[in-house]
Amino acid sequence: MTGVQDFSGFLWRDLPGHLLTPAEADRFGDVLRLSAGGHLRIDLARPDGSALALLAWHAAPPVFDGPEDLNGRRNHDETAFWGAYFDGTLPFPPPEGPFVLLGDANLDPLAGDGRRAAMASLLDHPALQDPAPVSPGALAAAARATRPPPATPPTGPIPTPETCARTTSCPRPIAWCWRRA
Repeated sequence: MTGVQDFSGFLWRDLPGHLLTPAEADRFGDVLRLSAGGHLRIDLARPDGSALALLAWHAAPPVFDGPEDLNGRRNHDETAFWGAYFDGTLPFPPPEGPFVLLGDANLDPLAGDGRRAAMASLLDHPALQDPAPVSPGALAAAARATRPPPATPPTGPIPTPETCARTTSCPRPIAWCWRRA
């Protein structure tokens, strides 16, 4: 790790195009940070010496509030932060080299109670590349590796990475094997 930049103290009102009402911005703008959980940039040195930036965040759920939809608006803007970051419209320079954006957006572009346009816009941003497989070989490998999750935890012996790797009866790919308490 070569550095960490914590954007979590960034004020909500400073995000271009934020969804705070003027009254909220006037009343709380000096103290209300955008991040409910956090927004971070973690710079890593890869084995070959090149840099990789991990961009991580955890957004507020867009529900559990009233008709004012403060949580929904905040979740939208927590997601919109990354588009503004990539566009260079924030007071932080965007990554120059390769990066990985990861986190819990608490937002789906097609379903749910959130403001879906924020996620759809982020996923369409030209700085991002969809990691979904597209070549015939990658699609075939993904089809072999993916199994739908079971409706209930499996019964019988506890699956482990070793048993999942040796059998096709594992309910999920190795990384998703069930663990029982």
